[in-house]
Amino acid sequence: MLVLNGRWRKDLRSACRLYETCCVRDRESGQIEAKQRGGYQKPTIQDEHLSMIKSWVEEKNDLLLTQLCDRLKRSFL
Repeated sequence: MLVLNGRWRKDLRSACRLYETCCVRDRESGQIEAKQRGGYQKPTIQDEHLSMIKSWVEEKNDLLLTQLCDRLKRSFL
């Protein structure tokens, strides 16, 4: 016979409540796909710096990220 401790039962009840809540919400809204999270974030590097990095990558497309960072730091000095 399987004996369950109180913690396991509490976790199971929480999981069941979450499932029921999600099912009710999905039935009411008619949506079953995941909700969108986050959104578009503007690039940190813009304008001439971005075009500079793009040109470096076009010249040598196997540059490592560290190499790109070093080149970018040198361009600011």
